Amino acid sequence: MTNPTPPFPKKKATKHKQKNKKHTKLLNQIHKVSYIYPSQNSFMATVQSTMLISALTAVCTSSFYQTREQIQNTR
Repeated sequence: MTNPTPPFPKKKATKHKQKNKKHTKLLNQIHKVSYIYPSQNSFMATVQSTMLISALTAVCTSSFYQTREQIQNTR
C-alpha cells in the first residue's frame, strides 16, 4: 500500500446541483430586495402573512373534504 490513490477527476455539476445553484441565486435576490425595501409597516406585513396562511388553510381543507367525499362515493 505504498502507492496513494490518484485524485478522482472532478465530476461535472449535475442537473440537481445546477437547480440548487439557481434556487440559492433566487433566494439571495429575494433577500437583497427585502433588505433594500424593508416593509414600511410591520402591521401590514403581519396582515399579509395572516391572509396567506388563511388562504393556504382554506385550500387544504377544501381539497381534504373533496377527497373525503370521493372516497365515500366510491364505497
